[in-house]
Order: sequence, then structure tokens, then C-alpha cells
Amino acid sequence: MACVVVWDLERDKSPEADETKAILVRLSGRSMKANRPVTAPASLAGDMVLLAMQDLFTQTDFDIQQLQQLANQALPFKNSS
Repeated sequence: MACVVVWDLERDKSPEADETKAILVRLSGRSMKANRPVTAPASLAGDMVLLAMQDLFTQTDFDIQQLQQLANQALPFKNSS
């Protein structure tokens, strides 16, 4: 299912699709070249992270504030920008 979603997204040239692709690449944690900011494998990796986050939020009492608090504890040297 995730492959179909990414395959469809790759062919969509709308501004909304471009924004979604950029978010998925960020979620993937991959470094991309400037001349190729989005790839299907990076989008797929990001989609898997997004699906895991969705599962976390829908199947548990965990919320976004708790996730931020956990990130602050796990990543004490966060970027100040």
C-alpha cells in the first residue's frame, strides 16, 4: 500500500504534492543532493515513519506534547534555530 501511495505521489506535480514529498524526505532522515531533493526510496522511508507515527497517535494515549518532551529528553543538544 505504501508503495502505491509513493508511486502516485511521485507522479503528482501539484504544490501540495511537492510539500508532502518534502515532508516525507525530512521524515526519512536522508540527506539529499540539491539537484535531486526527492527520490522515491526516500519518500517511501518517510512514509513508513509517518505510518508509524500515525499508529502511535491512534493506538495509544500518546500525544504530540509527549513526543516533544521525549525528544527533548533523548536529544539534549537540540538545534536552537
